[in-house]
Amino acid sequence: MKKILAGMLALVLMLAFVGCGKAGKAPAQKVYSISGECDEFRIINAVAVIGGEQETFYGGKLELKTDDFKNISGHSFEYYIDNGGENHTIMNNVMTNQSSTYDLYDKETGQISGIVLNSKIDVSKFEHNMFFKLTVTDENGENITFTLPMDVKQVFEPIDTEK
Repeated sequence: MKKILAGMLALVLMLAFVGCGKAGKAPAQKVYSISGECDEFRIINAVAVIGGEQETFYGGKLELKTDDFKNISGHSFEYYIDNGGENHTIMNNVMTNQSSTYDLYDKETGQISGIVLNSKIDVSKFEHNMFFKLTVTDENGENITFTLPMDVKQVFEPIDTEK
């Protein structure tokens, strides 16, 4: 009986001390400014914080430059990375109206937090192969899609103070 109690105590102590060592260093977070423009619209003030345990992607603001987005029955936004012909969606939002049409105005595109880029995506692809896709469904049910390459610029990278 004493051997069983001693074994259980040893097991509990081992489990209690597992993970008490020095934790691994979290990857440094990088901050990116993202924007893009075409004849019909532009995206401004988009920001991505990539790396570390918590990543954030704020899609910025859609500003329309034409009146072509009146009387629509639906629209969707999608940010994605072209990863060698395979698209990796970062964020998308869909809006439909079954009963009537509406006018699309300047609006925020949304935000997500968590793991923005999965381990299959190289950060260099993020910097050079990001796109924004706007799909509008007109009053006749026809889809019109606009694809805009995004300009991604790194604006902050922390200095490694442990060297």
